[in-house]
Amino acid sequence: MKRYLRGLFFAAVAAALLYAGGCSRGCEHVWGKVPGSFDRYTGICTVCGEACTHDWNTKTGACRICKKYCEHTHGTSEDVPCGICGHTFQVKVTEDVIGARTEFAITPRTWDFECPQPGTIEKLEYDTDAYDDGTVYHKYVLVYLPYGYDETDASKKYNVVYFQHANGSTREIILTGRSKNVLDNMFYMSDIEPVIIVCTTFYMDDNLTLGYDVWSEANPQGFRFHREVIEDIIPAVESKYHTYTEQFDAEGLIRSRDHRAFTGFSRGGACTWNMIHYAFEYFRWWSPMSCTVTGDAETPFTDQQAFEHLKSAAEAHPDMKYFIFAASGGDEDIPAVRGQIRYFVSQDYFSYGKDPDQNNFFYLLSDYNHGNFAADYYYNSLQVFFTGNGT
Repeated sequence: MKRYLRGLFFAAVAAALLYAGGCSRGCEHVWGKVPGSFDRYTGICTVCGEACTHDWNTKTGACRICKKYCEHTHGTSEDVPCGICGHTFQVKVTEDVIGARTEFAITPRTWDFECPQPGTIEKLEYDTDAYDDGTVYHKYVLVYLPYGYDETDASKKYNVVYFQHANGSTREIILTGRSKNVLDNMFYMSDIEPVIIVCTTFYMDDNLTLGYDVWSEANPQGFRFHREVIEDIIPAVESKYHTYTEQFDAEGLIRSRDHRAFTGFSRGGACTWNMIHYAFEYFRWWSPMSCTVTGDAETPFTDQQAFEHLKSAAEAHPDMKYFIFAASGGDEDIPAVRGQIRYFVSQDYFSYGKDPDQNNFFYLLSDYNHGNFAADYYYNSLQVFFTGNGT
């Protein structure tokens, strides 16, 4: 009787193993049950080498058996199911907020977790005397290098995205925690070409001493941060890493502008709008996030003044292509952004849309608050940046 019960027990266990995805070759491996005995990113058993047949969860794109995430083959911003796992990326669309269509492709929840191919972060120091105040400031940027960057392979060149953080924040804000995971997984799991990301600061030191990015009584000359970026940061970065820049004076930086973007969040977004005005010829791609065009005067701009601030930069360089990919969130972000963007669109000056060969302006509207979502917005803007003819 005991032998019979024992036989039933082992038969039940075997059935359970088979249901759970046990290896058909007879090894003791069970998918997702034995830590370290399967590779969740390839779905291959590390005990016997058999590949999981995958039972995809069409909501998350993760296998219920081996937990591997599908490497989706469909366009990541299209509302079309993946041909492999059936997962559909969510895209938030509005038609009536700014008088034109807005889209926001939401990052998969699986991207919140660590990636098997993470990028690395380096600190690059430099000096700047760009402010003509008699002081040489010793500063640094943090440089995100995507997985696979090889300092010995000069044949592989990278586009460069510069990121300016928010008020009271630091360079590290998008290079830690969930934001870092989203960046890593974005390059690992989507068709977006990996880029170098350079995190700058408008502060003059680590005590967050205010700099020259906004008007104040202590800084009546207003915005001058663009000089530090152009004269010191870009040459330091792009001469060290494998970029498309071959000559590091003003002429050379302008020649390679198609391969460079400037972006920023909150006060960094205001900085980005000002960079468009003051450094238009050095960057083709722009993404101001979660802030209006504030200018650098004591009195905030009206919508008309903000529009003229941007328009004057484009008109001063009529032969230079550009693309502005603005972004902001819901009512808990900066609602005034929507009104300002609506005004810009209504002026019929910019060509609105996401095709850089035909358009030069687009707006992403999420329902997020005024939080650290720059990496999520990159998932959208980097589907447009560095694409199109002539790039």
